[in-house]
Amino acid sequence: MQEVSEVTKESEYKGIWWLPDNPETRVHGSLRLVEEGLILDLIGSFKEFFSNPEIILGFSSDGKKITLHKCFEIDSRFAIPGFQTSLFEALEAFVGVHFQTKDEIKFKSLSVHYSHLNLRSHLSGLCALKLPQRKGEEELLISCKPPEVIQVDIGDYKVCLEMKLRCNFSPYEKAVDIKEKTYVTIESAEERSFEDLKRSIKHIQDFLTLLVGQPVYPLEIEARTELSKEIMNDEVNYLPVQVYLGMSRIFGAQQFRSFYVPFNVGNIGEWFRNYLKGWFEKKESLESVYTLYLGTLYNPSMYPEQKFLSLVYAIEAYHRHFVKNCELPEVEHKRRLEEILSASPEKHRTWLQEKLKYSNEPSLRKRLKEIMEEISKNMALGELIPNQKIIVDDIVTTRNYLVHNDENLKEKSAKGEKLLDITEKLRTLVKICLFKELGFTPEEIKHLIGLENSNLEIDRSVNTF
Repeated sequence: MQEVSEVTKESEYKGIWWLPDNPETRVHGSLRLVEEGLILDLIGSFKEFFSNPEIILGFSSDGKKITLHKCFEIDSRFAIPGFQTSLFEALEAFVGVHFQTKDEIKFKSLSVHYSHLNLRSHLSGLCALKLPQRKGEEELLISCKPPEVIQVDIGDYKVCLEMKLRCNFSPYEKAVDIKEKTYVTIESAEERSFEDLKRSIKHIQDFLTLLVGQPVYPLEIEARTELSKEIMNDEVNYLPVQVYLGMSRIFGAQQFRSFYVPFNVGNIGEWFRNYLKGWFEKKESLESVYTLYLGTLYNPSMYPEQKFLSLVYAIEAYHRHFVKNCELPEVEHKRRLEEILSASPEKHRTWLQEKLKYSNEPSLRKRLKEIMEEISKNMALGELIPNQKIIVDDIVTTRNYLVHNDENLKEKSAKGEKLLDITEKLRTLVKICLFKELGFTPEEIKHLIGLENSNLEIDRSVNTF
């Protein structure tokens, strides 16, 4: 089953284009939203004015205001006979508003429809469908009541999880199309720069990726800004601005099968309410862990050895921040270092001191054992990671071989299916640690990990055909 979004289809805006500093000189062309990015194809050029304008403005043929931001020229040609053409790429496009400068690019809110979220949640307002029951009845009734909006206050932001209903009626085709889409909206009382809001929606994206267990991306972004505000009959109305990110466009690449249900979808609203705030509050302490973990999901083409080492570094980073990062108390270790250095030749002391800089840190083996022991106090870790001693031995041996290139460990290090297996065990351990720090209960963690492991086995079996 594939989640489809109109935004992921190729689109084109034909129109006229100009630079904010020179609105009198206008060039015809088309903005194409394609897999390669946001491409502006001009019949003409801005070269005589500025080769790489930061902002290009436009009016589409159907009257839409368009702002292209972070633009750079990628091609320019002139033929005789013929005329000059040029190509620009933009990293951001805003359809529905004109921003004259980068400092004007501010919004009150962004509403994001993320991939996977529709089929992963039970948020729905379609309550009932009443079909004609008897002869002569012609009325078809569809009942829809939007579900509760889940709201979380995070600092100066209000973040909402909500379902929006879109209905299109075509009298020509005699058809009605009703779609429900789940959106995450981040709103501020005061307008914020797009860069600030982008960082927040990326952090929410990472949170959803952690829950789903697969890469999550923004498929649609709708914004509100003071520059698109209208006042009619003393009522304030913000016309929606469509936002496109050139480096994040997806064209049907995010597919998943209908049997994937990585969490109890009925709980997503409560989990969003209970744990999203902690995700933001612990961003600084967890960042070195989750960036390494999520990197293995966002980059599926990584070599197996890269994924394995990234997860090893993630578990080490977690232990440093949340467990105990020293074998001896600092006072004792300092005394030990002084004794060792004082007994060594003076000409070697600087070299030896540098070599012993991290000598009080525990080994990888000890880190893994301590983390597993700590987790086992509250949940039966053996059900999720059986044969822990063997797994620890395999992880340590393989890490030492890959990092130190010790030929004596080559035969003992994990390869092929065994490397994939211990990588998944390591991934499970990192994910348990992240959920634990966010406050998930042992029952919730077991449910999440259990379902993801089951889906992994199904996915492997399907891919073998």
